[in-house]
Amino acid sequence: MFDHRQYVPVLKWRHGEYQALARVSDLLRSRITPLLEIPAEAWDHETAQPQKSIDDHIEHFGRRLMANWGSLPCFVDSCHLPADALCASGIHHFERLLELAAQAGCLALPVTGLNRHYQYQAATARIVRRQGRGLCLRLTGEDYDRPELAAQVGGLLAYMGLAPGQVDLILDFHQHIAHCATAQAGHAQALLEHTPLLARWRSLTLLGSAFPTETEEQMRPYLQVARRYEWLAYKQLSRRLGETRRPAFGDYSIAHPLTGLSDPRLEKPQAMIDYTVADGWLRAQRGPVRHDGHDQYRELCQQVLTSGQFDGECFSWGDECIQQCAELGIPAQGAGGWAAIGHNHHFTRVVLELANFHMS
Repeated sequence: MFDHRQYVPVLKWRHGEYQALARVSDLLRSRITPLLEIPAEAWDHETAQPQKSIDDHIEHFGRRLMANWGSLPCFVDSCHLPADALCASGIHHFERLLELAAQAGCLALPVTGLNRHYQYQAATARIVRRQGRGLCLRLTGEDYDRPELAAQVGGLLAYMGLAPGQVDLILDFHQHIAHCATAQAGHAQALLEHTPLLARWRSLTLLGSAFPTETEEQMRPYLQVARRYEWLAYKQLSRRLGETRRPAFGDYSIAHPLTGLSDPRLEKPQAMIDYTVADGWLRAQRGPVRHDGHDQYRELCQQVLTSGQFDGECFSWGDECIQQCAELGIPAQGAGGWAAIGHNHHFTRVVLELANFHMS
């Protein structure tokens, strides 16, 4: 169980994300409960099929989870893999994922939703019975359009053999965040008022992200700030709720909620740093990495340092890396390295922001 002071980031289980988790300060780790989404298998565009089998794709999950997050609680969702995909042994891949985590000594809870494939739900029910730890129920805004929402939630709980007090409830807005904090706070409050069994869930979390997408027009050097409307709305909502049950806060860190299978032959990655600041993200961007090289990152780091919004070398592992690159030219290793730096700074900042906000 956790309360409104907890932070629930949704992360794709990729190298940059789990390296960022591994380097979170020990003092802050207990205030984070990550929701880990297993990304789709790498795609071979020449043969039009996955590069790996489902077994190969997930085989290192438990070992990597223990190495980077240890035995702290986390949620695991397999929403991006085929819902009926089975391993070579015949076991459902979601069961195998959670089995690998348990074998490694991790405390991973399964995530499901109302509209999941029947084989996914059956696999989740078997995991719940085996673990005896409950699950995480992830609702979306679209779920609230169902006139029978309460009945469907009750039916799912009955199928899983669980009471609300054994379930962590998440209301996920994904990328559907109004670019007006007052409007978003009002929308979230209305959905909370229509949430079945609101006071009885083991934990309650609101999450979503207004993180900007990359468009062709943005593929040019610039320095600008995008507003974190999900965070601004959360603060407004928490003040409105007063003594009513307040939800925990979650987001998608420095990534857009949508994911897909892109063709690496067509990609032109830009040198870019996304740095979380008060109520926003500072994005510093230069030219294509393949054409202009990785040396561009030193200038980007210098821009972050001179922006007036740098939190300081000692703030997080990510900030230390930015300072070293700006002053000494010490680079991160590849795109995953810069993702890890940005995520790690974001985790640290949000945990401290939540602590300061709720104290005040």
